[in-house]
Amino acid sequence: MSWDFVRLFNIAEAGYWSVLGIALAIACRWRPAPIARTAFALCVVLLIFGLSDAIEVVTGAWWKPWWLAVMKTLCVFGIGSLGWRLWTQMKVHQQALSTGSVQASDGPES
Repeated sequence: MSWDFVRLFNIAEAGYWSVLGIALAIACRWRPAPIARTAFALCVVLLIFGLSDAIEVVTGAWWKPWWLAVMKTLCVFGIGSLGWRLWTQMKVHQQALSTGSVQASDGPES
C-alpha cells in the first residue's frame, strides 16, 4: 500500500468522523434533554476521533506517539459506550411515544 493512499484515507476518515459529529450535534438539538446530552457527548468524542485521524496523517502511524494510541483507544470505547447509551435512550423514548406516556413535542426543555 502506498503512503499517499494511506494519507488520503486518513484525511477522508478525519473528515468523515468530523462531519458525523457535526451532523449529530445539529440533530440532537431537537431531542429530549437526556438524549440530547448523550448525543452531544458522543459528537464531542466523534470530533476528537476525527482529530486523532488528522494527527495520524502527520505522524504516519496510529501508535506513534504513544498518546495517540491511547487517545484513539479511549475514543473507540467512548463511541461504543455512548452509542449504546444513545440507542437505548432512543429506544425507550420510542416505546414511551408508542404507549402515549410522553408526547412527541417533549423537547429540549424536558
